[in-house]
Amino acid sequence: MSYSLAVQYLNELLKSYLIKRVDDEYSITEKGREFLRKYQEYSEHRKEVKGQILEINNKKIVLEKMCFSSS
Repeated sequence: MSYSLAVQYLNELLKSYLIKRVDDEYSITEKGREFLRKYQEYSEHRKEVKGQILEINNKKIVLEKMCFSSS
């Protein structure tokens, strides 16, 4: 990652109040911690749903094979 891109990301995080800067140090805010908690929940739920969709698609394939097979 380039320096300018890192600065751009830090500025976006600062504007969103997800991090704060005191002197020359950055730290996460309470809002930033909450964002990370909610993102973790979202990520876990997304994985669960992705697995469910895969299972549903596999069942669909089985049903299609039953309809179009000659046996």
